[in-house]
Amino acid sequence: MTKLAAAIKGGGVRAGHVSAAVLAEHFVLVANATGLAAALRWLITGLRASTGVVGLLAVLEGLLDAVETGEPHAVILSSAAAVAAAMS
Repeated sequence: MTKLAAAIKGGGVRAGHVSAAVLAEHFVLVANATGLAAALRWLITGLRASTGVVGLLAVLEGLLDAVETGEPHAVILSSAAAVAAAMS
């Protein structure tokens, strides 16, 4: 979660008028409170109104699918790391 949050913050991803730093902070808060799947759903929903994030949305939706279908923890971690690397 922290790598994804850092990538959101460092990548300058915005959701409407919400800054990347605030978006990253809220992502971590939602993930800690309700889990990774809920946080990814929250992030995807927030980013849908943004422009220029179609590829990111597709990757995040793939990561969400992996979490929801019970992929092994190692797969989830490597996928999250790949998302973070792609955003930096």
